[in-house]
Amino acid sequence: MALRLEAAILVGAFVMSWVSWLEQHETGLTTWQILGASGSERFSRAGLWYYAVALPTYQFIMYRWLLRFLVWSNFLRRMEALPLRLSATYPEGVGGLGFIAGAHRTLAFLGTAAGAVLAGKLWMELTVEHVPLAELRVTVAAFVAVVLVGILGPLLVFATSLGRAKRQRNREYAELGARYARDFDQRWLGAAASGEPLLGTGDIQSLADLGSAMERVRRMRIVPVSRQAVLVVAAAVLAPLVPLLTVKLHVEDLVDLMLKLAL
Repeated sequence: MALRLEAAILVGAFVMSWVSWLEQHETGLTTWQILGASGSERFSRAGLWYYAVALPTYQFIMYRWLLRFLVWSNFLRRMEALPLRLSATYPEGVGGLGFIAGAHRTLAFLGTAAGAVLAGKLWMELTVEHVPLAELRVTVAAFVAVVLVGILGPLLVFATSLGRAKRQRNREYAELGARYARDFDQRWLGAAASGEPLLGTGDIQSLADLGSAMERVRRMRIVPVSRQAVLVVAAAVLAPLVPLLTVKLHVEDLVDLMLKLAL
């Protein structure tokens, strides 16, 4: 079954490469890929390599990984349907599902591949069309946002379960805290009035621990996406775009800019 799927993906990659060539051919323009006037077009060597090898190979790899991404997303959806025992007080703050975000973060390289394609397009705009670098900021920001949603979006399937667990634990700990605080006040205010010693008991520490547990429940996230995961994916997308800065900036200016960002 897997072999058949990969064969279908390979065929699809060559079909899409052929469609891309047709679109370029219909323009009737001479480019680095296609040479000659209308009616006598022929591939350049670079164009032949691009349409016959480079583009199909890239598309095959991307489609293959997109299929795996869909399988993984379906696994997450089916996993969310299980009777999960989510702990709102779990130290990592997402009910014990932090390991899934860690595994999902490895898909950041898909963002790198997408960023490389965008970098090629923007390079043409900067060097051939002479588009100002500042005008591309919105395009880059929108692209990064779309890739972030696309890669980390499947983790949103856990929002319902985590939100339900958080609300339930908030209610339960609020009731527990109210009972404990009431009993604590009755015991220790009475003890203080009667002169009973306050040392040598763990009640006060237990009250502090209960407060810490309630605060942890309130801070629980309903989506297993950490700031680190967002930064890793964003950095993976932006990495191929860094050389674009050399089009408008000298190396010395680029080094100074990187040092300022680092500091």
